[in-house]
Amino acid sequence: MESLYLVFLVVFILLLIIPFNFKIKLSYDAISNTGALSIKILFLYLIIAKLKRKNKDILLITKKKKNEVNVEVGEKEIRFIKFFKNEVSNKIKIKSILIYSKLGLDEPFKAAVFSSSLNNIILFLISKIKNYQPTASLILKDNIVYNDTKLSLAINAIMALSIYDILYSFFVSLFRNKNE
Repeated sequence: MESLYLVFLVVFILLLIIPFNFKIKLSYDAISNTGALSIKILFLYLIIAKLKRKNKDILLITKKKKNEVNVEVGEKEIRFIKFFKNEVSNKIKIKSILIYSKLGLDEPFKAAVFSSSLNNIILFLISKIKNYQPTASLILKDNIVYNDTKLSLAINAIMALSIYDILYSFFVSLFRNKNE
């Protein structure tokens, strides 16, 4: 009977320590103000929602109900988010990020200038991530439309993080936030 408890303990510890891959898919079309978000860990979908922006709010529309996310943060929350981001960013292992963009304006010259400017900004961010995670696969695929107005972006990311790292970062951020 004691060996059964030890087996459960070992499995629990392994679940805490082993990093899990999670996939994030985010797409947004600025012209039609529609988007989608899905977060998947192993074979379980955590979030599947449609996105809409309404003034300063983001509407997450799931199958069950509409949730309106109002973001109001004070000084304490900003400090906590900053500490948590610093702690977790050191522990996240980025495996791959694919960025798809479809950009276009009615005039070909403006479309080319706008898309190349946006691609330069995205490539700058990709180079920053590549300096942080040299083994990550970072890809930008762009499509320029010369005869229609389009502005849509999609991001597919695969990252690895363990539950222990999340909990550790959360508690360290709480303590740092209370001490300062």
